[in-house]
Amino acid sequence: GQAHGLKAHDLAGAMGAVAEAAARGALTPGEAVAFSRIAEATATAIEITDFDRRLRVVESTPAAVR
Repeated sequence: GQAHGLKAHDLAGAMGAVAEAAARGALTPGEAVAFSRIAEATATAIEITDFDRRLRVVESTPAAVR
């Protein structure tokens, strides 16, 4: 499944929080970049997992039904 139940829309809020924290100086620019890369990798993993799930459904559906 998805990484700890995260969904793609959860990442938008997380990235907003990272940007806000960086703007306040609570995170260094390097830390903000690191968090951004983690969020990007997580989004990619979610997309791949969702695509794989949908593909399995299509592949398991008889051709006559598709």
